[in-house]
Amino acid sequence: MTAKALPKRSEVDPQLTWDLTTIFANQADFQAELAAVKTLAQQLKKDSSA
Repeated sequence: MTAKALPKRSEVDPQLTWDLTTIFANQADFQAELAAVKTLAQQLKKDSSA
């Protein structure tokens, strides 16, 4: 059985993708929130092992 690779977002018909601008205005906002979530996840991991 051969695994099929997922297409890049730019290769998918826009009608079949989510409109992420309703969540994040731009890539920088997404990256900032991702960094914050990673920090929170590390804190949660640290707190749960204490």
